[in-house]
Amino acid sequence: MMMLLKAETREACCRSRDETMTTELRSAYLQRAKRIRPDKWLSPNLWNALTKHMPIACVDMIFEREDRSILYGWRIISPYSRTWALPGGRLLHRENLIACAKRIAREYGLGFGNLYLVGVFPTTFSRRSDLVVSLAALRPTGDATVDNV
Repeated sequence: MMMLLKAETREACCRSRDETMTTELRSAYLQRAKRIRPDKWLSPNLWNALTKHMPIACVDMIFEREDRSILYGWRIISPYSRTWALPGGRLLHRENLIACAKRIAREYGLGFGNLYLVGVFPTTFSRRSDLVVSLAALRPTGDATVDNV
């Protein structure tokens, strides 16, 4: 979850840099999670077992405007907590990359025309590993919306 998104070249703002997730932030995170159909989620036990043995597929989106500004967000949850990051999310069950990119863009009030593959990057954390697919959407449409926190 990202607290605030701001499209600026190498600069960004955030409403708050609290290092703890308040009740209000948890509520906003759960509201976003509820938008994903329940059949797309794994049970906590299966998720924990899965992350111990295999990487999780994630998609990071690079939204670049005509003025070359890039959209970043201030992360407030693990594994990238307290850092600037690209908007993104997990690739859901039976979801292709284009559908995933559209879902991520829609979550922030954005659309795009062409989508480009930037690369695939393995990332290792202390408790799990991810396989990150980076995609670029040039000249996105719409204005990025802020998480309601």
